[in-house]
Amino acid sequence: MASIERGDFTEGRELDGQRIRRRGGGEDEFLLERQLREQLIQRAERVDLAVINDANSFAFILALPYELRRYLGDNKNVEVLLPDSSRLQGAITLFMPTVDSVSQTQNIVIKVKSKSMLPENLVGRVRIIKSTHSNTVFVPKAAVLADETQSNFWIMKLIDSSTAVKVSVTKGIENGDKVEIKSPPLNANDKILLTGNYGLGDTAKVIVNK
Repeated sequence: MASIERGDFTEGRELDGQRIRRRGGGEDEFLLERQLREQLIQRAERVDLAVINDANSFAFILALPYELRRYLGDNKNVEVLLPDSSRLQGAITLFMPTVDSVSQTQNIVIKVKSKSMLPENLVGRVRIIKSTHSNTVFVPKAAVLADETQSNFWIMKLIDSSTAVKVSVTKGIENGDKVEIKSPPLNANDKILLTGNYGLGDTAKVIVNK
């Protein structure tokens, strides 16, 4: 950085694009010197050439509807589904202390474990488990039929090699393409129609293609 000497302040001399005039010295010289030093400091300011991000600081921000927060309970482990269908295991590390006044969502910080570098602004989906049942029976969703009001449900069950009967069922949890059957009890040996079951009567003769 250039220095400014007292000898530079002489009447009628150009310095740094300004005309300097001595007005008795003393305070006038001091003020002008301070102004010139500020200009030199501004010219010497550094310019950022790169920004370094810490990979360990990467996290997903989940906008969680507040009414769903109770389903998290003490379970702080979640699964994040990415657009390429890959899945990452994550852990909830922070609940933001505010809720959006319009959407009534609360931002939650989720740290994930990934072997590869994830790009900024990546969007993922989080599945929140509302309830769990053990020792349950699931059937393909296509096997469960319903009436127009979606209030009565049934399946077509084979009782022999060519006869299917209508069996009313009570549904439980639906998970993707599977439906839990809470009642009546079913077992692994039961045969249930998946196709051609719509529109059949209470008892129907069927041909099973093997």
